[in-house]
Amino acid sequence: MRTYLIYKLILIFVGLLSSNSLVASSYSEGIVIDSLGYTIRPFLISPDGNWVIASKTYGYNNRADTIFYINTKTKQKRIVNDLSTLQANLLYNDLILEKKNQYLSVINLETNQSVFKADGIKQFASKAFDNKNLLITLSSNAVLNLVQLDKDGEKNKIIFNDNQVVEFLVNENKTKLIYQKKDCNTSYVLDLESFKVAEIDYSGDLLSPYWNVTQDKMAILEKENIIYLLDLEKKQVDTIQLSKKPLERFELSFYSNDDLFIKYNVKTEKKLEESEYLDIWNGNTRFVHPSSFKEKFVLQYKAFIYQSKTKTLKELERKRESDLDFINLLNHILSYNPFTYQDFSASYTQIQFDVLDTSNSHIGQSIKTNNSKDIIASLCGKYMIYPIDNDKSKWEILELATNKTTTINCDASTVDVPIWSTNSEYVFFVENNTLTRLHLSTKKQVSILSLTGKTSLIFANKTKHNNDINATINTDSSIVVAVKNSSNTLIYSIDNTRAKLLIDAKENDLSRGLTYLPNLISKDLKTIVFTQENYNVPVSLKVLNNGKITTLWESDIPQELYNNRKKQTISFKTKTGRELKGTLYYPKNFNKELKYPMVVYTYAEDDTDSKQFLLSSMINSTGFNIPLLNDNGYFVFYVQSYISQQGPGIGALESIKNSVKIISEKESAIDTLKLGLIGHSFGGYKASFIATQTNMFSAIISGGAPHDVIGGTMYRYNTYRNKLDWFMVESGQLGFKQSYAENPEKYLANSPLLYAHKVKTPILLWTGLKDENAHWENTRKMYVALKRYKVPTIALFYKNVEHDIMPNQKVENKDLTLRVMDWFEYFLKDNKSIQWISKGIDYDNYSWNQLDTF
Repeated sequence: MRTYLIYKLILIFVGLLSSNSLVASSYSEGIVIDSLGYTIRPFLISPDGNWVIASKTYGYNNRADTIFYINTKTKQKRIVNDLSTLQANLLYNDLILEKKNQYLSVINLETNQSVFKADGIKQFASKAFDNKNLLITLSSNAVLNLVQLDKDGEKNKIIFNDNQVVEFLVNENKTKLIYQKKDCNTSYVLDLESFKVAEIDYSGDLLSPYWNVTQDKMAILEKENIIYLLDLEKKQVDTIQLSKKPLERFELSFYSNDDLFIKYNVKTEKKLEESEYLDIWNGNTRFVHPSSFKEKFVLQYKAFIYQSKTKTLKELERKRESDLDFINLLNHILSYNPFTYQDFSASYTQIQFDVLDTSNSHIGQSIKTNNSKDIIASLCGKYMIYPIDNDKSKWEILELATNKTTTINCDASTVDVPIWSTNSEYVFFVENNTLTRLHLSTKKQVSILSLTGKTSLIFANKTKHNNDINATINTDSSIVVAVKNSSNTLIYSIDNTRAKLLIDAKENDLSRGLTYLPNLISKDLKTIVFTQENYNVPVSLKVLNNGKITTLWESDIPQELYNNRKKQTISFKTKTGRELKGTLYYPKNFNKELKYPMVVYTYAEDDTDSKQFLLSSMINSTGFNIPLLNDNGYFVFYVQSYISQQGPGIGALESIKNSVKIISEKESAIDTLKLGLIGHSFGGYKASFIATQTNMFSAIISGGAPHDVIGGTMYRYNTYRNKLDWFMVESGQLGFKQSYAENPEKYLANSPLLYAHKVKTPILLWTGLKDENAHWENTRKMYVALKRYKVPTIALFYKNVEHDIMPNQKVENKDLTLRVMDWFEYFLKDNKSIQWISKGIDYDNYSWNQLDTF
């Protein structure tokens, strides 16, 4: 049996396998894994930009192998020993915190010397500000200390301490510390700027507080359903008594003027008698959800506004069909009926949100959208912005005080805009591929940055407020924004309205670090850490420091293992003239004089040209891995496929046949008699359908697929989405754009299950028995249909797998990947020694399920 190469590390998998017919081949030579192939991922920089925390993860593992502190100037590395408190570890002046059990150390990374040690530390926090470091510790003997740390440890200064302390809490912006003492009926508030302390009349729990926007007031729901409101500036405490019955679905939000919106449900005494044995679905229902069959009661729906100045609690009328949502508009709330427009035709139904004035119950604006998060209030609570058309290309800005509106055009495809500035003076949005800033007072629009193509924006200065309901951009300093499209990534700084290019990826991929971009920029914005890679260039860690880019960490994979990686991308047109693309990835050590089998992969119209340095690995959520196939002598053709007027299956068939013909004409080394096809989910549906329509492939693999379009998808309640699944077929991913009643012929023509009798190509099916997305019964139905007509097939049912195999499911990952490789080895390379296949598809002989319980 041919070894499946992933370069150099022997994977101890043979011991899990045996020579019987149930398992993937044992491979006497062993499986060889790449011990050198790893990815690098940075996720936190020190406030002064001197050090960054970055992880190293091998391709055969889903967890970081090692995490390092890396000096952004000297490239010095030091292994991180304390993984539990990373977010608090990095300080100014090369200092880090490390905690092992109850032992806390402050270490100078540059000298590797400890500058502070303390034993018996049960709780700690840190604050890095103005080039200074503050360490807050609570010892097991109940001593609270605030220590200003010195870089060399010689001038560490205790600036505050107290005894008999039980616990403490620091607010998010680290301006206030609240602590409690043993046998005390009060709490203490310590200002972390003046270091003055004062008592506050509260002795309850400090867990799970709700904070106001300025982080100087907090609300805590305590026993007996009492909300305690703590004013940390005035050292005052107010209470709000809610219903004494158990609360359900409790919500609390602060307005910018510190008023509160409170919302919850309570049970009445009236029991729903049939709730434990019967579920009723009415034909005219606009809410369908399976019952838990637990005891249920009639509910009361409660909502209140608490006015902080007058200390009054005002109840609002709230019903199930007249619900309320918070919006940070002073004296206003969003009122809506979730059922009015519900027809189950889309994933998110349209809802009319009425902006309700809570002082007089007057409705101002009525806004129809499918998500209340589209109605965005300014942080000051005086303005809001909202879409006024279905495709969200036109937005309106309302000033509450004057009721005046301003309309802007916004590119609907752009992510992360429109967005408010933190000071509520500006709105940032994209119009005609140009990042634009609108000044609210003057209504002046200024063009900041020209964009290219479909673009996503990542603002590094973005701050979230109101329990992540609001997000704003801080304009007090330069704005850092990443601009990403299909071909490139650019990172700019924006000073007022002038954009300056900082980093040009030059068609390399920066995405591994972009997720953490806000955490990878120093406080002074002069240091930015990022990753860079390409298909044939391993991941490296880069740093921009004062305008100069240098490499902090390069992969040590020998170049000969990847420098001959090759790919080419082609374009082709559909019958309707739409341009699609496909990318051909070449076999390792490609020789144009030889012929190679080709595996085709498709999903939808996703980008096929990978700019990431892909690793050969057994950890593959769907069993498909491009470099693993390349390393073992296959072309891989990753190709787009579209939904035609005739349907998704027919459109996919057209796309695949045309693209394979074109790429085979361009590359003569493709063995057109040895073609394989693989897909998962929507791609699995397409692979399954194509199997029913053509014999051009020698082997097909379909995983997690909706093979039964009508019974298994269209007319199914989906417990994964908790929705009626016909929207997925009509207006969702499958894109039929008509109901079955409107065009039954289209449905019949595009359902793989109904053409199973036409399949001649050997097809491997797989699914997870916990898959409620594309329900696993689809796969069993397809297996039954294929078996009825003696099609060479094997179906794999993984007990604990959902729609995809999770990274931590190593056994399942390896098993599926090996079986995928086996399937193509058997049929595309004519290796008939793989017994689990040969014994499972020969209808002239028989087998039985040795995994049964007979």
